[in-house]
Amino acid sequence: MGSLYLCYGSNMLSERLLVNGISSTFVTVAKLNNYRLRFADNPNWPTDALWKGATATIDQSQGDTVWGVLLKIKEVDLQTLDMQENVDKGYFRRLSPITVSSETPQEDFSCFTYQMVDPIFDRKPSPQYVNVIRAGAKQKGLPADYQKYLATIEDNGYAGPLPTFDKIMESVQTYLQGGGLPAFHSMRRMSFLYFAYGSNLLRERLLKANPSAKFVAVAKLMNYKLQFCGRHNWTLSSSRWKGGVGNIAESAGDCVWGVVWKLHESDLESLDDQEGVHLDIYRRLESLKVISFQDEKMMDCVSYQMIDPINMTPSPHYIRVIQAGAKQNNIPADYLRFLDCIEHNGYSGQVKIYDEVMKDAKL
Repeated sequence: MGSLYLCYGSNMLSERLLVNGISSTFVTVAKLNNYRLRFADNPNWPTDALWKGATATIDQSQGDTVWGVLLKIKEVDLQTLDMQENVDKGYFRRLSPITVSSETPQEDFSCFTYQMVDPIFDRKPSPQYVNVIRAGAKQKGLPADYQKYLATIEDNGYAGPLPTFDKIMESVQTYLQGGGLPAFHSMRRMSFLYFAYGSNLLRERLLKANPSAKFVAVAKLMNYKLQFCGRHNWTLSSSRWKGGVGNIAESAGDCVWGVVWKLHESDLESLDDQEGVHLDIYRRLESLKVISFQDEKMMDCVSYQMIDPINMTPSPHYIRVIQAGAKQNNIPADYLRFLDCIEHNGYSGQVKIYDEVMKDAKL
């Protein structure tokens, strides 16, 4: 059992909740309509406020949207979460029920969140606090436009000690960058697991822009199906692969086979770029649970899902790369037969990326 909770501030970063021992399960990225994100102080805060500046709250605003992360919180952790949000001191109230919605798939959820009591608006947050929010938004793959908005938020320039920030930094084994500046510029895991189901099944395709990739396991993603899709503005000539590309969509009882790769955190940006995250073509999914073929171990992975997909037949070149990757990594025979049956669009021209990858793979 658990309760659905929309977080929009520092709690979007998984490690923030872990500092207080709160267990959470990622559900989806979601939006709360007709509210806006604001930064405020509470008149009753002590002078040594936890974050050394304003903190995030939400305020009703017709036509605006707050993006956040929908989590499932265990019932035993709800009291701890209330205490973290200072409900007992009257600084925040629990707001419930509210309705939020995800985009892919489009679905509404009833959940709770927190809202500041008697806020003094338009105060500035500390650089540490706003950077934790930005790191959480990036970690969970919030829309690129919203991340750009978060990047414009002004901070108060606080340069002193901040124990809560330091604990979060320890939790994710991160470090300060920027010549000793008090605010961190990036939060880095040393490495991450990535579930590939499309062209990145083929080692040589992935290695072109992500040299740290190491094979971990063949794995399956349950209750999803493999699709081939494009975007509404794609044409045969404009698309990189001259047709549709792989996507995953929720589908009860189905499964998608793929490969789990381990990559250094330094490759995350290039992987996002390859998948067009900055162009809002794909969104990055965090904590996607897949099952290892070898030992049935559950693994939490990063993967990607297309935004606003439309069905589009793939080119024979794209299919061949997927098939080659599946064979290279010994994906189960039944799934190989399924891949062999996928129809293509018959494109017979040149596909530059295909020629490069197949040359590297000596195929």
